[in-house]
Amino acid sequence: MIKGIVILVPGLPGWGLTDGYWESALDNSIFPANLCVLTVKPSPIASHHDRACEIFAEITGTLVDYGIEHSRTFKHSRWGKDYSNIPPLYSEWGTSNPIHLVCHSTAVN
Repeated sequence: MIKGIVILVPGLPGWGLTDGYWESALDNSIFPANLCVLTVKPSPIASHHDRACEIFAEITGTLVDYGIEHSRTFKHSRWGKDYSNIPPLYSEWGTSNPIHLVCHSTAVN
């Protein structure tokens, strides 16, 4: 039985699994058997707002929605990548099934 979900979030600028960003952190032998460690791949150069929207959509398997007001203010599309055509990273996420986000290096003070 899984007791905890940890989702690793790369910082600015993070590139994803193929570049070895989380190499040793993804070694399952260092974690308890009941801990599930996953990763997300938000844009390496987007704002914190945009990255949060992307992370939410990837976890829940939905279409990225940056929000109408935000997209108008920052002059970009309201919609981003559509994750609804792939299995959600963790569809059970909710009050009864929390997650732990571990974020690395946002390169700001």
